[in-house]
Amino acid sequence: MKRARSFTSAVFKHAANGFKEATEETIQERQYTCAICTHLKGSQCGMCGCKVFGDGKFVKTRWPLEECPEGLWGKELSDEISDGEQI
Repeated sequence: MKRARSFTSAVFKHAANGFKEATEETIQERQYTCAICTHLKGSQCGMCGCKVFGDGKFVKTRWPLEECPEGLWGKELSDEISDGEQI
């Protein structure tokens, strides 16, 4: 149940951000981090249950406002993040 809530929350946040994707550099860095993580279960994170590999629309590492549940990678930094945060 916790994983379903986490995924649903992430999808709503991604939709509110206009379904934007992170830069290719960010995606590669995140996926490298996930590839060597002990929580990886196939193409999914064993902590949150989200898919972290692939090029489909529901891949957490491709969404700029998402963060690793273990804190190994965070939101993609930009001049302005669309949820109103200024950096």
